[in-house]
Amino acid sequence: GSKSTLEWYGDYYILHGERITIEKDANSAIQRARQLMFNNVIELMKGKSADHCNLDLAYPVTHLVALLHENLSIETANYISSKTEHGVQRIIKGIDSKMESLI
Repeated sequence: GSKSTLEWYGDYYILHGERITIEKDANSAIQRARQLMFNNVIELMKGKSADHCNLDLAYPVTHLVALLHENLSIETANYISSKTEHGVQRIIKGIDSKMESLI
C-alpha cells in the first residue's frame, strides 16, 4: 500500500519491518478470529446486531481480484525476486499499473 508494507510468508509475516510469527495452536489469533467471525454470523442469523463484512465492503476487493484473474495471466507474469533479511519477496512486475487500469 501507499502507507506501509505487509509481506506474508505463510507461518509469519513482516509488518513495518517487524517479523510476526503466526501461532498454529487452537488459541492462536487466527483461530480466535475465526471463532469471532462464526459467532457474529450466528448472532446475525438470530436477528441480532454483530460486526460483519457486508457485500458493500467485500465487493470492491473481490471484484478487483476477479478482474486481475481475468486480465493478468499468472503463468506468464514476470516476477522480480528481491532478497530481504527475512527471505525472498516475489513481486509481479506491472501489477500496480494493471490494477490501476482496471479500476
